[in-house]
Amino acid sequence: MATQSARFLGRTGDLQYGPVLLRHLEQARGNRASHLAMALGDLGYQETLPLLLNRFTGPMRGQEKLDLNEFLGLAYALGQLGGEEARAT
Repeated sequence: MATQSARFLGRTGDLQYGPVLLRHLEQARGNRASHLAMALGDLGYQETLPLLLNRFTGPMRGQEKLDLNEFLGLAYALGQLGGEEARAT
């Protein structure tokens, strides 16, 4: 899925796109993951939080480090989605 398409879908506010975007985010890394995460944040798709938190805190648990674009996209999405779970990390 093209990154600009993902961002467009996120801006629609239509939650029906959430599951598809989330499925793509599960496999994506780098810039692609950044755009998908931002789209899900813009969409307000709360089901994204566990994956975002897991990916965001992964390097602290010895998992692969995030590149800068992915880090910034995840941080943006966490800020959009908010919630106590996100603030606790």
